[in-house]
Amino acid sequence: MFIQETTPGVDIYMKEGLYAESVRGVNGYGDDFEHFTSKVNRDRLIEVNDRLTKYLYDKDVKNFVLFDRGARPAYFGVTKTWDVLFSSMPKPEIYFINPRGFVRRDFFGKDTGKTEEEIRSDFEHNFKRLCRRKELPTMLFDICIHTGDSMKSVLSFLHSYGFEDLRVGVAGNHGNFSDIKLDFVGESEKTSLLSCNPFSRDSFLERQSRSVMSCKKNDKREYYSPNKLRKEIGLIVKANCSS
Repeated sequence: MFIQETTPGVDIYMKEGLYAESVRGVNGYGDDFEHFTSKVNRDRLIEVNDRLTKYLYDKDVKNFVLFDRGARPAYFGVTKTWDVLFSSMPKPEIYFINPRGFVRRDFFGKDTGKTEEEIRSDFEHNFKRLCRRKELPTMLFDICIHTGDSMKSVLSFLHSYGFEDLRVGVAGNHGNFSDIKLDFVGESEKTSLLSCNPFSRDSFLERQSRSVMSCKKNDKREYYSPNKLRKEIGLIVKANCSS
């Protein structure tokens, strides 16, 4: 279930109809893989996606919060798999957040100038429904954790806001130097030394610290790659569910 308030929770491609065009094969999109070119990468996607979907179901997670940019595409495989395995059960509500918007200093260590009050106001404006559901089981999901700074910023804020049941999940746990307790790891040991991007990534999103909500780039030429990415994830997950 995608939650539309201002824009959070609504995948931009679904909202604008761009993904539907790519599925129909517009602009010469074929079935050749550009993001998941090797069987190793396709098998890795299936592994993380299947484990993640079953974890969300088994733990009765109600709010599924994905970190932009790397984790956003994960929702697509999860929703497709859920429709096959757990079609009679409601999906978790899905939200996309920009972890950089929760920090007082940006990626380069520069002070963003934002106060805690401004971050709180930004969050409340963009995630009204999530704010009302803070007592429900909530999972924060990112592709990986290294220093843990991004995850700690979001965790600290949500704890202070009153979220009562927070879980942390990652696709892969190699190179994790933080002390953050993980409730879910998607990869097995055999795939844990691959890159940090099992879902590839959405290049259409800006790198910015202005808001807790991600912002898209204005240049629609950036949309081809993530459109193709969603199609590939759909094809891979569909084939796996049918096997």
